[in-house]
Amino acid sequence: MKKNLFLLLLVTTVLIVQSCGFYSFTGASVAPNIKTFQVNFFRNNAPIVEPGIDRLFTQTLQDLIVNQTSLDLTNQNADLIYEGEIVQYYIAPITATAQNTAAQNRLTIAVNVRFLTLKMKETIWNNVLRSTLIMVVQLNLQDHSAMKPLL
Repeated sequence: MKKNLFLLLLVTTVLIVQSCGFYSFTGASVAPNIKTFQVNFFRNNAPIVEPGIDRLFTQTLQDLIVNQTSLDLTNQNADLIYEGEIVQYYIAPITATAQNTAAQNRLTIAVNVRFLTLKMKETIWNNVLRSTLIMVVQLNLQDHSAMKPLL
């Protein structure tokens, strides 16, 4: 489950970075005056709260930008700022087994993202991104010992 959640978060963060259109992963289209970025904490405002998803999403986005661009991460006064909140997180069964348990689940996450620049004093991009992942259920959720390898 945590691996699937991480994959979904990674896909969502890649969509965020690519959708902003301000630069590419190679750094080729970064404006010469842009040197730093900051990622403000993405609060989990979803009706269903998954503990730690806010921290994991924020760190994944930071790591993705650090590893794929030449920009430096900073905590304040950055040239570019990513901010927003997780607005939706839910798991819904989509197929059932003969025992009336879920065989597959759909994990959906939606994140409201704002991409700002202090140098131009404007919001470059503001949108809600949704990402969905289909998961095959392989664990009996009543059996907590089966979850130990995932932690």
